Amino acid sequence: MNTAARLSDRAIFFVYTAFIAGSTFSIAVGQVATGLALMLFLVFLGLTRRYPYLGPIKWFYIFCGLYVFWMALAGELARPGIDALDKMREEWLFCIVPIGVMLFQKESRARVMITLFAVGVTFIALYSIGQYFTGWHFFNPGLPVAAYDFGYRIIGNFSHPLTFANFNATAGLFFYGYSMLDDEKLSNRMRWFFRVVAFLAMGVTVLSYSRGPTAAIIATLVLSAIVLRSRTAITGTAILLVVLALVGVKSGVFSRAGQMMSSEVSSQDGLGRVFIWSHSWEIVKEHPIVGVGPGRFKEAYELTLGANASNLPIHGHAHDDLLNVGAQSGFPGAIFFFAMWVSVWYYSWRAFKSATLTSFDRRVALAGFLGAVCFFFTSVTEASFAAESVRQMLMFVWAAGLGMYAKSKSDLAPR
Repeated sequence: MNTAARLSDRAIFFVYTAFIAGSTFSIAVGQVATGLALMLFLVFLGLTRRYPYLGPIKWFYIFCGLYVFWMALAGELARPGIDALDKMREEWLFCIVPIGVMLFQKESRARVMITLFAVGVTFIALYSIGQYFTGWHFFNPGLPVAAYDFGYRIIGNFSHPLTFANFNATAGLFFYGYSMLDDEKLSNRMRWFFRVVAFLAMGVTVLSYSRGPTAAIIATLVLSAIVLRSRTAITGTAILLVVLALVGVKSGVFSRAGQMMSSEVSSQDGLGRVFIWSHSWEIVKEHPIVGVGPGRFKEAYELTLGANASNLPIHGHAHDDLLNVGAQSGFPGAIFFFAMWVSVWYYSWRAFKSATLTSFDRRVALAGFLGAVCFFFTSVTEASFAAESVRQMLMFVWAAGLGMYAKSKSDLAPR
């Protein structure tokens, strides 16, 4: 590697690290950093003319490309012109994945990235706990709003409690997975640091009064105990579930969730998930091949309401990622989207089970696997993938699991 390539490589690492640390508190910082990292990455590829980490995870890139292609086709068929592509501008975030995959190949860099991510999550979690008791929000004094029983519905530095909760639920399970396995290079103090970060992220998710992300945490913890089948996983899951239950009961979050369930399962309540899903499904059935095109969900949803449109809320997405993608790009788009997710889980799990990787690499793979599973569970009740502020962090989580699988299949990766 020549001098220019080495300098661009180091610059990519510096900027990418700024992205993952900044994503915990600012979407603007995160996206500016990722844009700069992408430009440096393209320069690096031009200088080295090779990217050896593509082949091992080719199916992820294939399904990713098919998903983007079909979404673009749906947009052009629905409303030809540049406007259709503009509605897909968040798809550029996929470019974060290959950068992360490359950087995760070097253990020293991976440790730095994960540690700084943990520091950022810790800072915002502590800030959010202060928000819960005081309502302080230095960047937007009009938020957060008062909670239903006590305190405030915290949002960190995000624009909505649900976005904040989806981010922290995913981050919490990522760090939970990262702290699960033994590693001779990880001190006991650092192991407990990452466990505390995991608990803080999960705890503030519960305190945000967001039911879907809280359920996603519980489901992922239970799944981790089932698939790992180790004493550490079972004990850790049991302890976390008890503590989170105490937090939820004491704060009144669970009682509020119980009160809201009747509206969520009602087929007549315009704000209920069942109502939204049923009308979103109508859009999918009416446009099964290419959907209505990206950015056109809201007007299609309004048409499903018929004469009741003036009396009911008109939603901009399906409150479920698969339904949302299906409505915009039809069944093929939804299939490609789900296949992309399956490839991430498969590669991450295979990396975790690999006998050729170090204990550190396997911890990173498990972190990526559990983080990805938790995010997907959050997307059952919310279009989490459509939120750029959370999705950019997800690309880092994906890169962790995918990067470890690529590492297990490559002898070119620096260790």
